[in-house]
Amino acid sequence: MALILGAALLTACDDPAPIAIGFIGGLSGRSADISRESLNALDMAVAEVNATGGLNGRKLDLLVRDNQGDPALAADQVRDLKNAGAVAIIGPNVSAVAQGMLPVIIQSDLVTLSPTVSSLAFAGLDDPFFRMNSTTRQNAGAYATHLYETGLRRISAAFDMQNKVFSESWLYEFRGAFERLGGEILIADGFDSGATEEYGKLVGRLLATQPESLLLIANGVDTAQLALHIRGMNRTVGIVAVEWAASEQLIDLGGAAVEGITILQTYDRDDLSPRYVAFREAYQARFETSPGFASIAAYDASIVLFAALRKQKDGESLKHILLSQGPLEGLQQDLSFDAFGDGTRRQFFVTIRDGKFVPR
Repeated sequence: MALILGAALLTACDDPAPIAIGFIGGLSGRSADISRESLNALDMAVAEVNATGGLNGRKLDLLVRDNQGDPALAADQVRDLKNAGAVAIIGPNVSAVAQGMLPVIIQSDLVTLSPTVSSLAFAGLDDPFFRMNSTTRQNAGAYATHLYETGLRRISAAFDMQNKVFSESWLYEFRGAFERLGGEILIADGFDSGATEEYGKLVGRLLATQPESLLLIANGVDTAQLALHIRGMNRTVGIVAVEWAASEQLIDLGGAAVEGITILQTYDRDDLSPRYVAFREAYQARFETSPGFASIAAYDASIVLFAALRKQKDGESLKHILLSQGPLEGLQQDLSFDAFGDGTRRQFFVTIRDGKFVPR
């Protein structure tokens, strides 16, 4: 018996310790849709690596934290994951949460890759915070050009004050680009995404300016709610939603009210390349839903992170490897960072028609 026990202990000792990867996302709250999408994709990526023996013989252990949309809680979770031995974090998805996390990320020197954060407040900084997404300047600028080219000149906007670091940055960049082209922002009205009883008054103020289209700088839940109010008061005014809202939940919650909405997505949902098709089919089989933009970006984040961890030697900086490794093949595009850890995403404008995102 002693010999058997000793052999078992020896075998256990031979198993290398797993590599802990943290995830921080708002799995509850109004932006939970994109965080769940990101977690689904990361969970799938971890399972795929573990099924093939792990990274350099070490399995991955995914440590999940729900920040509940609370920046202070998310900051505490960075400390918690650091103490738990996480070598890196994937997340968050919302700029306001990232703003609360960033000082702790820098203090703990814990590499963090956000799939979707885009505010210019995080661009051009020498820190351990990496972004997969384009900046608000790039995305809002693309919107301004696209909308102007489609003939829009007079737009009124609503923006979410609970995510000001994103929404105000996006609005500022859009206003500048749109006005340089010759367009006009008639009114830009901030709103509290927790006070849904005020949405009717907000929509009334926007419509009173007689715009050609309304621009909603909000998440998918609030965009759907606002669209319902808009269509209850005006059946013909155009609606434009920002890329933050471009999840599958927008259509589920908005129904007929979101038909005709113009929106940017950071991936081609009709892509037929074998790599993407295999991912999409595996995702659908596992989660019984289609992957969204946050899923694609999170899976791409796992690609660059896992590649860097495979290369990392004892004492070598993970941040340095991420910055120096060449472009990697992602699901639909090459993946790389500039000198500050900022990435870019491809851009595709779509319209919601018959309950589906359709290329324009």
